[in-house]
Amino acid sequence: MNHSRASIEREFRSIVENQLGVPANRLPGGVTLSGLGFDRKGLLALVCAVEGHFGIEISHRALSGAFTLDDSINWLKMTIESGRDRAKESVMAEGAD
Repeated sequence: MNHSRASIEREFRSIVENQLGVPANRLPGGVTLSGLGFDRKGLLALVCAVEGHFGIEISHRALSGAFTLDDSINWLKMTIESGRDRAKESVMAEGAD
């Protein structure tokens, strides 16, 4: 599945909204995740929700409370794209055999 930054942002904000109970349009992009109210346990729940939604694996240390909402969206886009690129390379390598 191809995810644009806009779709990732919309989906990630929706996940954050569900976790915090704050409307997505009221979540400022420049505020850190800890500033939004995520503690360690909340970050772990967020990581699990993001993994389930996007079908990716995230190191539990990857999403830091020091990340802003915008940082998290950019990091997530890069992670999704690099996973897609690795999958494409794997398929191409298998075809070369």
